[in-house]
Amino acid sequence: MSYRLLGGNDRIAHKLAEALPDVHLNAPVTSIRVGPDEVTVTFKQAETYLTVHSAFAILAIPLTTAPDRIQSSLACCSSKDGQ
Repeated sequence: MSYRLLGGNDRIAHKLAEALPDVHLNAPVTSIRVGPDEVTVTFKQAETYLTVHSAFAILAIPLTTAPDRIQSSLACCSSKDGQ
């Protein structure tokens, strides 16, 4: 079973961007690392890779996308090579 929002699932990310101060849309995430005091997210913006360190991160992506496309230290989203 799957659910969809009227107007498209990307409305979730756009609503978050309206409400939060530092949201990066259309920026493919390449890695997520969770440490004891921060989350480190690396993403591509235009032709540059950027890394952000924060107390938290909100990912508005399907969890089924994460294992194949994102290197992660999250238990729910570990990449195939275990990184």
